[in-house]
Amino acid sequence: LAEYVSRTENVLFFNLEMRSITLWQRIARMLAKKDIERIDQDVALKNLVQNEMNKLNFRVINGATSIADIYTKAEQVNKKYPLGLIVVDYIQIIPTASGRSRTEEVKYIVSELRKLSEELNCTVLTASQLNRNTDSRGKSSGRGYGDYTPLLSDLAESDSIGKDADVVFFLSRQSSETNMLKNETDIVISKNRSGLIGRGELLFSEVQTRFYDVKPKPPGDWS
Repeated sequence: LAEYVSRTENVLFFNLEMRSITLWQRIARMLAKKDIERIDQDVALKNLVQNEMNKLNFRVINGATSIADIYTKAEQVNKKYPLGLIVVDYIQIIPTASGRSRTEEVKYIVSELRKLSEELNCTVLTASQLNRNTDSRGKSSGRGYGDYTPLLSDLAESDSIGKDADVVFFLSRQSSETNMLKNETDIVISKNRSGLIGRGELLFSEVQTRFYDVKPKPPGDWS
């Protein structure tokens, strides 16, 4: 999503989980539609990918000391490059202050991210862990396996995530017992203040680290 938006708007990505090289390798795979090993072996392709990367309005900040640090750095970048999208990957690993319960801290983080979105007039996209309710729920669907579809109540550590967000969507791969192909993924829109909720189908390319509509099959390498 961040790579796509960065073609037309300024994107700021707070990378709290991955190594910087891993993030850029993923973007390279998206652009080339090839695995990173094949990109490295093809000098012409590597140069082409670099040229395409240079066209992206994509800036990365690796690490953050707190939600206040995220807030300050986003404001600083926005003054020079008005932002259309801020990505924070992800809520549960944002460093927290002492003296609050974890639930209170996550509630505060979510509130600050919403304030940041309103102040800078841009979208803030963040990921969240889930609790283990999806594993234990196991409602019978009549086909011999449980229903593992995530719900808003499955968002980890605070219900404020679901309450404060304008849109909440889940990417859901059912248990292997469903006999679904591993690259079939449901997108479940569970909350949408300005539109419809529901479910759609996507295909995930592991090589490209990208999701596609089920039809037509995407071009390039596929696995």
